[in-house]
Amino acid sequence: MYGPVCPVVWEGEGREAFPYPDSINVKVFIGKVDWHEQKRLRAIDKEVKEIIAKAKTVENTNSDDAVFLYREAIRMLKDIDHQCEKYFSTWRQQKFPINRLSLVLERQKRYKECVEEIEAYEKLTDKIGLYAGEKESLEKRTEKVLKAISKDPANLSADAHPGG
Repeated sequence: MYGPVCPVVWEGEGREAFPYPDSINVKVFIGKVDWHEQKRLRAIDKEVKEIIAKAKTVENTNSDDAVFLYREAIRMLKDIDHQCEKYFSTWRQQKFPINRLSLVLERQKRYKECVEEIEAYEKLTDKIGLYAGEKESLEKRTEKVLKAISKDPANLSADAHPGG
């Protein structure tokens, strides 16, 4: 059943108040749409989606390529956010692949880079955000990596990783 559980009596003229207290008021502004810009930004978002998909496919076979691709996707998403300050969600559908990037770096024991990437992500304003499960995974990974670094300071070396 939709609507309120009990009847609502509305006594207003000219829509002074909404008949349901939980109604949402939406304002629509009609303006000139830059269709060329919209198409361009959607194409970038689509390209990012493809880059992330490719990175996932090479994570286990060529982790250095996966790291490169995830970093490129993050750079492109930052660019979209920067170019579209107001209506970012209109153009950007992809989430930052920080969880996947940090996972690959952790697997390679590139702990310093892993922490740096996570810290860089946390400093930026992610206008779309991560899923709750991704946030939790990222927090656990940060704890795990920092623990590994504290046990063996040699883990801070950026050169202490095997080639992809």
